[in-house]
Amino acid sequence: MKKIIDKILNCAIVCLLGIMVLVCCWQVITRYALGDPSKVTEEFLRYSLIWLTMLGCPYAYGLNKHLAINFIVKNYTKNEQSYFNIFVESMVLLFSISVLIGGGILVCINSLGQTSPALHMPTVFLYLCLPINGVLMVYYSILKLKDNLGKMKSEKLRKISL
Repeated sequence: MKKIIDKILNCAIVCLLGIMVLVCCWQVITRYALGDPSKVTEEFLRYSLIWLTMLGCPYAYGLNKHLAINFIVKNYTKNEQSYFNIFVESMVLLFSISVLIGGGILVCINSLGQTSPALHMPTVFLYLCLPINGVLMVYYSILKLKDNLGKMKSEKLRKISL
């Protein structure tokens, strides 16, 4: 299941980035060659960058390619590292549920009936990236928690067998 979600996210991010490059090129052409900049491209690029960030964050997190400060933890024993990783993943899980999912749903509800100025798109589509990001972060965080708990169990079993 993780591989399927990773592939879907990868495809969505690559497609969105490609579309953003084309739209940005069109913006430059209309601004400098035609002298009349397109009004919708700037707003589209702004919203696309938000979506790209909100999809890229859980993708990088799931692949362990996110920014992490782990030089302090390297001095701990493997068991202590597992406890610390479980604590960190629990905090990520709590943040994702409360802020991204809970807050994202509230923002979506509050934006119902509003439209963006240039695209005339319902703004709920913009804010929908928050709960989607939260669900993906929860999914990856649960996978990491299971992995860390498994490592902790295997470390305890290894100590017992010695």
